[in-house]
Amino acid sequence: DPSFAEGTRAFKATAYSGTGSTITIPTAFQPDLIWTKRRDGSSGHVLQDRVNGITTHYLQTQATDQLYGGTQGVTSTSATGYTLGTGSGVNGSSKTFRTWAWDAGSGTSTTTNTVGQRTSTIKVSQEAGISIVKWTGSNGNGATVGHGLNAAPEFIIAHRLGGGQWPCYTKDGGPGKYMYFNSDIDERLYSHFWGGQNPTSSVFTTGSDSDVTNGDIIAYCFTPIPGFSAMGYYSGNNSTDGPYINTGFAVAWLLTKNRSASGDWHITDIAGSTFNAANNHLASNKLDGESSFTSSGLDVDLLS
Repeated sequence: DPSFAEGTRAFKATAYSGTGSTITIPTAFQPDLIWTKRRDGSSGHVLQDRVNGITTHYLQTQATDQLYGGTQGVTSTSATGYTLGTGSGVNGSSKTFRTWAWDAGSGTSTTTNTVGQRTSTIKVSQEAGISIVKWTGSNGNGATVGHGLNAAPEFIIAHRLGGGQWPCYTKDGGPGKYMYFNSDIDERLYSHFWGGQNPTSSVFTTGSDSDVTNGDIIAYCFTPIPGFSAMGYYSGNNSTDGPYINTGFAVAWLLTKNRSASGDWHITDIAGSTFNAANNHLASNKLDGESSFTSSGLDVDLLS
């Protein structure tokens, strides 16, 4: 399907100026995961999803905070877009923002998944390779959790809704390593987040760490879809002419992180950088506004 291959049916990046009154962001789908960040100044990330309550609750990826209640972020969604309220973190007057939206399956209803040892609530699109998963842990007891993707996720971001770190699983790092989405730390050895087990096509495994076993936990799971999404790793060459990464499609949104040393989670997209070099970055682990990294050699070319 050409529209899906171009990504327009399941993802959209938008840059806009805040008005201080409600503003509508058009999309070609009804979004289930919406992430908004101020560009021109310091402000928290605002992450809202269908499972937690897309119009009633939000998380902040740069912090270890709990799930917050709030109704001034996303106020409504439809098959043609979403409306942002008057909150200063998403729509402050005369401020600039970037917002990213993903589709995680048709409709607005979640489903109950009983495949794993922990019953989970999910909103999933196998076509787009994204699943939003929520479950209740058992106080230090690891378990399997169903994700509904029908393919093994290669990237997982988890967070305890009562407050905690944001441990990440990557296929290339494996279940014995982790990074924190809210931190610039390097990849480190530790098996108690992912239980020493790689995800399968039906479940992922949690270890005994409290951030994945205590209270309610949310996880955002991604598996690659040819022509739409890709995830993996590369080795830098310490050159101004850096490595070429062939994704097989035109990149609209890029997330990168140094595994071997401390460094931010850099986010680049075609809305924030409308031409190459794409050097306007935000960082999931920082309050900071958009930074231009041309002077430090962190610019990238997003190619078609």
